Amino acid sequence: MKRRVWNAAGMVLGICLICGCGGSEKTETGTAGAETGKTETAEAAQKELDVSKAEEAAKQASGPIELTFWYSLGGASSDAIQELVAEFNESQDRYVMTAEYQGKYGDALLKFMSSPDDQRPDVLHMNESGTSTLLDAGAYYPVQQFIDDGSLDISEYMENVLNAYRYEDKMYAFPFSITVPAVYYNQEVLEKAGVEPDELATYSGFKAACEKISSSGAAPYGGCIVQDTWIYEQLMASMGLPVVDADNGRDGRATKLVADENGGLGAVLSVIRDFNSQDYSFVSSQAPDVRTAFANQEVAMYIETAGNFGVTNEIVAGAFTMQQAPLFTMDGYEDGLPYASGATLWIIDRGADEKALGVIEFIKFFMLQEKQVEFSLRSGYLPIRADVMENPQYKDYIANVNPGSWKIVEKVMNSTWPGGALFGSLGEFRRNVASQVVAMAEDPSITVETAVEQIARDTNEQIELYNLSN
Repeated sequence: MKRRVWNAAGMVLGICLICGCGGSEKTETGTAGAETGKTETAEAAQKELDVSKAEEAAKQASGPIELTFWYSLGGASSDAIQELVAEFNESQDRYVMTAEYQGKYGDALLKFMSSPDDQRPDVLHMNESGTSTLLDAGAYYPVQQFIDDGSLDISEYMENVLNAYRYEDKMYAFPFSITVPAVYYNQEVLEKAGVEPDELATYSGFKAACEKISSSGAAPYGGCIVQDTWIYEQLMASMGLPVVDADNGRDGRATKLVADENGGLGAVLSVIRDFNSQDYSFVSSQAPDVRTAFANQEVAMYIETAGNFGVTNEIVAGAFTMQQAPLFTMDGYEDGLPYASGATLWIIDRGADEKALGVIEFIKFFMLQEKQVEFSLRSGYLPIRADVMENPQYKDYIANVNPGSWKIVEKVMNSTWPGGALFGSLGEFRRNVASQVVAMAEDPSITVETAVEQIARDTNEQIELYNLSN
């Protein structure tokens, strides 16, 4: 009784929107994956703020300096951002910030890149899909300058979270909405089926739990793995296997895919194909569809970003007890850990230096422990400060609202994997994987080996083109 709510066009389009694959030629080859490292063009274009000049300009302002913040989180997370900005405005009288929702990250990036300087925001919220474009455009102030001069104190921040946004030991943007994949589950359904959350720790355990739930009649479908290549990349990282060469693109520019050679991609796609072929599996390429099915108690468990806890909690609306658990590990890699991922804050160079100082003040405000706690509890995104774990309010949340969140955070804290793959064709890689997942579902004669070969062939061509043109 497999439920299918995907189609080839819909899945690939969804992945492209997430990864920034559509749009201009630059977006097509260099948007996703920023993390390509700074090209010579980006190195030359990025600017260091003249703090003395900026402070003087701020003193000359006749009134509060207006700041604009573009962001791309909806639902409860949007509310959390609006509340954070309102509190920042109330905390001082030098700056007034306006937060504006821009839709999906890809939409926000296209709008940003097509806007003249005076119509761009002062701070831009962007995930990895836009990093390469922003680095190459150079229209930003690297946050490393403000760390080096003491303006931003990162001593309480989780080092492995910061590492995810470094290249050659320099941070280009500041971590904001940080997340990893997580299992969402209906506690009452699991109890009815006799499934313990600890049984979900490995793929075989997760799969057995899904079968048990469905066969017991506790729910029509046991589980769903939202078809998102980012989740597959996390599984490969938990195996200790990189996606590309050059130390996963962090020790120089990547020149080829290695996920095909090291077996990581084939292993993960084999798991995905196996799971999606089961009668107890709910298969979907769109997280909103799965959340609806979950809220309607059609599916007992599903996997997507942990950061959508607040969004999903609103949809469930107390109909049952919703909990989270860490993403399962691949069988044989039980000690595997995820890496910190998510979106960052970019300080935009608009030619008005005093505004950059205001963004720094906003980041400092967000860095306060109590604000980290409030944002995490309101949105569902993970805390970034290590000392948040000792906050009484956060401890109460862990004990009484979302106990599984602590296990997720603990895994992130213990991880030594330095973040995701860094290469300019990350978006194309994700699109290639998505296309082959659909192809295998529609044509059982296509083997995992054939799919991996096609992904490698297409991705290596795109990496070569990107490197030649950037």
